[in-house]
Amino acid sequence: LLHYNGVAWSKDSVVVSPPEGSTFQLSSIARIPSGEMFLLGSAYEAVPPQMVLRWTYYFFRREHDRWILHDTFVRNEGERDGKWGASKLVVLPGGLLYSVDSYGLFQWNGTQWLRRYSHINNTATVFGTGVNNLFVGGAYGLLAHYDGTNWYEYADLVRHNTHYVGGWVDETQAFVLGWVDGEKTVVLRGR
Repeated sequence: LLHYNGVAWSKDSVVVSPPEGSTFQLSSIARIPSGEMFLLGSAYEAVPPQMVLRWTYYFFRREHDRWILHDTFVRNEGERDGKWGASKLVVLPGGLLYSVDSYGLFQWNGTQWLRRYSHINNTATVFGTGVNNLFVGGAYGLLAHYDGTNWYEYADLVRHNTHYVGGWVDETQAFVLGWVDGEKTVVLRGR
C-alpha cells in the first residue's frame, strides 16, 4: 500500500492478523466527500481435511493517519451471505459509499452496511447518478435498475455467456460495459 502526498510516494501499512497459512490481499479503496477513507481486504485459506476454501473479509477505516480494522466476517466455500460486498468500493454522486460482490449491493450509512440488492448471479458493478438512479451489473447478463422505489431487472439482456462489469449513466442515457465468452467486449447504450 502506497500513499502519495502530492510530492512524493511513501509506504503505508495495514495492521491485520489473518489466519495462519492464509493469503492476504487488499482489493479496493475509496474516499467519500467528507474526507473519510475506506479499504477492503481479504484472506483465504484451504481448511483440512477436505481443503475447503475459507475467506476472511476485512473492512478498514482511515483514522488519524492510520488504517483501523472496523469489521470482519468469515465465509466458507459455497456460502453466499456477507456483511458487505467484499470486492469493490464505489463512491457515487452525492457521496454515498457502496460495495459490491457476489453477495449483492450494499450501502454504507456511516456506521454499518445495508443490503440494497441481491441476486442469485454475482453482482460485479454499481453505477448511477445517486440513490434514486442506480444500476447493478454482473454475471450471466445481470443488469438491474433502481428508481428510488423499485428494482427492475432487464430480462431481455440476460445472456448466460455475458458478464457486465462497468457502466456510466446520466439523467438521459446509460452505457454498460461487459464481455462475452471472456473474449469479446460489449458496450450497450440505452436511453
